[in-house]
Amino acid sequence: MKVGILFEGSPMNPGGFNQSLMSALILNEIIEFRDNFTFITLDESSNHLLLEKNLNAIIYKNNFFSKILSRLYSIDYLKRLFNKLNIKHSFTKFLKKNNFEIIIFLSPHQLSLYCSDVNFVINIWDIDHKKSSYPEHHIDNTFEKRENFLNYVLFKSFKIIVAHEQIKNDLVKLYKCNPDKILVQSFISYLPYIANKKIKQNNSKLSSYQIPFHKKILFYPATFWPHKNHKYIIDAAIILKKKSINNFHFLFCGSDRGNFDFIKNEIEKNELNKLFTIIPFISHEEIIFFYENVFGVVMPTIGGPLIYLFMNLFSLKSQFFIQKIF
Repeated sequence: MKVGILFEGSPMNPGGFNQSLMSALILNEIIEFRDNFTFITLDESSNHLLLEKNLNAIIYKNNFFSKILSRLYSIDYLKRLFNKLNIKHSFTKFLKKNNFEIIIFLSPHQLSLYCSDVNFVINIWDIDHKKSSYPEHHIDNTFEKRENFLNYVLFKSFKIIVAHEQIKNDLVKLYKCNPDKILVQSFISYLPYIANKKIKQNNSKLSSYQIPFHKKILFYPATFWPHKNHKYIIDAAIILKKKSINNFHFLFCGSDRGNFDFIKNEIEKNELNKLFTIIPFISHEEIIFFYENVFGVVMPTIGGPLIYLFMNLFSLKSQFFIQKIF
């Protein structure tokens, strides 16, 4: 059986990318099936990365016509018309051309909508848009798009993979999904895989951050989405300041996802600049350095799959020191 495994993402969006990469590496360790696996990448950089790691990979290039067709497919009556006229999406043709018999999506990718001629397995990371309301759920009709996507893939897929029993229960309760087709596979952190390799630290770069390691550093590595709840840490810092507890320092790192300016303004408004260091996107090696050298890691996120990753890290007694402070 020829199995296609869709690999997407960029190192600049580390959460989903690293989870997909870890899944790919684990799949490649299944020696008896390795020759059956072909990873489908969406750009040159991802393809080169997988080839470097001795994974069998090919590129699917989503051309301009396919992008237009994808938008048109989102309109129900046009989708029915295309199906009636047997107008196929380029991804559907790509799968047939390469004789794939089943497709595994390592992420909840939109291309799963074009697997009408082949069975597919889909990963669902979370359904937070259904359970809570954040600004990112209402930008560009995100809520409606997620609903349309889930209502298709949950019932068309061969199997569904989720990271925690809670997500399985939510899918059964909120979407009436068949529990027999849902498999629970815990997230596996990519960092231990990196940590086991020899790490070269750029000490000059690390020292340029001017982090006061003589204090108790509380580290929160998360992109600046509203649901990541950086504000909770700021509220805690305000309490510490009022109580004149000044032996803590907070370290943020991550790219902006629309909430950076708000968080920065909150720090400045409450005169907390001396209690916070914000650094840009950093490498895996630097994250490991901070994990090994800070007082603790905090995780106040109130949504997203990262919650389930940390649940699993606790249950597996991870080698990393993760301490609940507040």
